[in-house]
Amino acid sequence: MAYQAKIRMMPSTPLGGGAALITTRPQKTSATFELGDPVKIASGNVVACTGSANKGTGSTLTLGVKASSVNLMTGIAGVDAASGAVSDCPVFRFAPGARFIGNIVHGTAASAVMTTADISDNVVFIAKQTSSDTHYGWTKDVGSGISALKLTLVRGRVTKLIDPASTVNGRVEVEIIAGGVFEGLV
Repeated sequence: MAYQAKIRMMPSTPLGGGAALITTRPQKTSATFELGDPVKIASGNVVACTGSANKGTGSTLTLGVKASSVNLMTGIAGVDAASGAVSDCPVFRFAPGARFIGNIVHGTAASAVMTTADISDNVVFIAKQTSSDTHYGWTKDVGSGISALKLTLVRGRVTKLIDPASTVNGRVEVEIIAGGVFEGLV
């Protein structure tokens, strides 16, 4: 059984009131992302990041974006893509200090948990279960697949447990510390 994200990733209380952390761009006509999915800007349009499968311990995780464009991940989509439409799409940007809520994901129940000892002490990465997730969450899995990319992946530190400690797939609030288009800023 896979231990996956149950909720769509969402922004928490944004840094500085949030206005500077939201950008609005047109979406690509053929865009397929959903609310809470990692997105990037390509040719001025919001598009989905293509996941990089088979990463992490046991090869069960999909990272937020392929290695070839990991530094282009901008943030998470604020709406579902509208098929065939080019509209203004809000993007909640990944920036140092911004906070996002999501589930802890992993291939085993014992590792899909966070405890109070993990707060601010554990770096987590954006990911989802390869075989079962429809939503992205956070993983502390640093298997060999992630190790090669971990310095460019969007990553953060858990600042708050939303669900009680040790809840399997518990929701956590994560503060972005580096990664994506902001890698050079930290």
